[in-house]
Amino acid sequence: MTDITADESSHGVIPELADVLGELGRGPGYGVVTGSHRIAVERLLRRSLDADAMPSVLLSRDEDGSKELKLRRLHRQHGATAYVGDTGSDVRHARAAGLRAIAVGYGYADIDDLATAGPDLVLHTPAGLDAWCRSQLTVGTTGAASAPWRTW
Repeated sequence: MTDITADESSHGVIPELADVLGELGRGPGYGVVTGSHRIAVERLLRRSLDADAMPSVLLSRDEDGSKELKLRRLHRQHGATAYVGDTGSDVRHARAAGLRAIAVGYGYADIDDLATAGPDLVLHTPAGLDAWCRSQLTVGTTGAASAPWRTW
């Protein structure tokens, strides 16, 4: 997405996810790796999120390196353990970077592409993603896993 299309787009964060992203942002944080331009993603996120709910890490097409390299960086430097994506390519990049691959079946790719890529988990609705994120918040507070931003 470009800066111009971000201005023209009416979209922001999927409404069902705004609250949990706010909790993550105000708590342990979360990261975003995207093929869009940084400024466009920031503009879209700001439509739905307060400044303290923004991602702790945002790696966009404006930074050097492939998606796989950016995910490796998120894993190594920030302790990420999972990546949520909506294409088979996202699943393959997550795996190559040593991350769990969480797929959402309501994005750009069809469900067959996701199934072929073999994600660890497929979430079919924004509400399902919200529930998964919240489960990671709970896991993070019990000490059974790392902080939530490290799993999203």
